[in-house]
Amino acid sequence: MNGKSYRNIFKRFSKNNYDWKLLLVVAILVLGGLAFFASSLDSSVSSGFLRNFLKQFLFGVWLGSVIAYILARTDYHQLFKYRRWIIFATLSSLLIIFFPMLMAAGWGVINGAGARATQIAWADSLGFLYQANSAVRWISVFGITNLQPSEFAKIGLLIYFASFLNQKKFNWLDYKKPLWAFILVSISIVFQPDLGSVIVISLSILAAMFVAKVPLKVISIIMGIMILFGSVAIVSTPYRMKRIETWVAEKVCDSGKKDGVLCSNVSIRSVNKDDTLQVNKIKAAISNGGIWGVGYGNSDMKKNIPEVTTDGIIGVVGEEMGYVITAFFLFLYVYFFWRAMQIAKYAPDKGGKALAAGIGFWIVFQAFWNVGGMIGTLPMKGIPLPFVSEGGSAMLVNIAAVGILMNISSKAEIPKKLPKQKKSAIKTKVNRRKIHY
Repeated sequence: MNGKSYRNIFKRFSKNNYDWKLLLVVAILVLGGLAFFASSLDSSVSSGFLRNFLKQFLFGVWLGSVIAYILARTDYHQLFKYRRWIIFATLSSLLIIFFPMLMAAGWGVINGAGARATQIAWADSLGFLYQANSAVRWISVFGITNLQPSEFAKIGLLIYFASFLNQKKFNWLDYKKPLWAFILVSISIVFQPDLGSVIVISLSILAAMFVAKVPLKVISIIMGIMILFGSVAIVSTPYRMKRIETWVAEKVCDSGKKDGVLCSNVSIRSVNKDDTLQVNKIKAAISNGGIWGVGYGNSDMKKNIPEVTTDGIIGVVGEEMGYVITAFFLFLYVYFFWRAMQIAKYAPDKGGKALAAGIGFWIVFQAFWNVGGMIGTLPMKGIPLPFVSEGGSAMLVNIAAVGILMNISSKAEIPKKLPKQKKSAIKTKVNRRKIHY
């Protein structure tokens, strides 16, 4: 492709009203994410370093960018037309994991081998499933890479809800299909287990419904169902309760450490040092970075941070870049959210408003939950930092979602600044009110 062809592509893009500021923010986050991901990898094993980095770049960034380009050029209303196929593909990918793991759990209980142990053994033996840290959340693709269906569910279910919200006539009975889809998706994901993704999906859907001006009564009822579902999932699972107890213990218990126990309060179960290892290591790494950091690639503590390339990568960012640049890096997520809400505000219809708001809330909430959990201000959850953490599926879906935002922005009439005449008109109106009163 010659220079003239590239100029033609640029001209075609420039004719559309794309939100270039949003795209610039995402580009900075993605390029920064690749840099920090490379820094967090163990470069002493050259083959492993190259393999992991290429998987992140080729499957996550490159393929995600190609899909984003296609989605940016495709009217988002076309996604609404194919909502049945989208939700079918979403559920099918989740059920590929759900059904074998459900049978494995039943078989483990009958034989007394334990549900979780049997599920892990089955995942290893079946070959098409991949497990890590006792969780079966991935589908192996010919041993080359792994797909995580719960990441695709975030955008798939959001599109499905937005398509219903876009209908001109919408009544109570119309909520039945999207609610059933939400319940089936949530059960499938929680069973993996992965409650964090369900919470992200739930809140992004609620944000979409709120921006689309769904009656508060309806939103409250749906929110109540989601809270009930989440509460049961937390209370019924010991390791999830342990995370809540660890977080509470750090807030209300004394700091005395006797025999490895952080908390001896009778109302809270004992919390050991191992339960807070990741948080403490990340705090120490960020503290070691100081104001300006130790410099890119010079992190001393990244080898001691558990899951450093995934949910713990903020420790590398904080130590190498320092408080100032880390704060700026996190501010980019806030700016991303603001641009997404501007797109939602000026989108031409309720479906576009819902989709833009849902994507914006999903990205910013997941980002700050990751950071908050890693530094102990929120309950810890192994959830990736968008555009930064390791995970090809997450990176691909996040970038693809930006393509949808770009397409909505091309149809939204976002004013660059308020016209001067309008400003003077507003001032005159205010002065008249003052004189009248």
